[in-house]
Amino acid sequence: TDTKRKPVHKHLAIDLAELMPSQLPLFDHIHFSPSCKSTSYLNQAAHGRHQHPDALADSEQGQTFDQLMQRIIAIIFDQTERRKKEGLPPFSFSIEQPRGHATKHKDFLRLEDPVKSGGHGAILVELHMCSFGAFFEGRPIKKPTLMWIN
Repeated sequence: TDTKRKPVHKHLAIDLAELMPSQLPLFDHIHFSPSCKSTSYLNQAAHGRHQHPDALADSEQGQTFDQLMQRIIAIIFDQTERRKKEGLPPFSFSIEQPRGHATKHKDFLRLEDPVKSGGHGAILVELHMCSFGAFFEGRPIKKPTLMWIN
């Protein structure tokens, strides 16, 4: 008999607006992909993000994103603390957004704070993996995607 713990893979696609972080089971990793409709360079002006030093939005849609980011931060904190109490290996996460005002958003900046300072020690990586379908000088134009990972 195999007595080793076998990994369990759970894939959830849920609306986080109504979910309390403590309702989630403990995960090894969570990938978050919140809507980019108010943070991309193409849309930020329509939501007033470019006018605020902490990149918060004026529009209802942008404020919904800001509230969702607070929920994501709460989930990350909850998962980290609960895993620590259980003596489990550290929790990891990734959050994806297009290049834009997310890099100035207060909640994303909080993620990058060092662990010793109460942050999550996330690093920012830029990927070029999504094509607009447009071409320049015969090459596809890529949409830069940012990924915060810890």
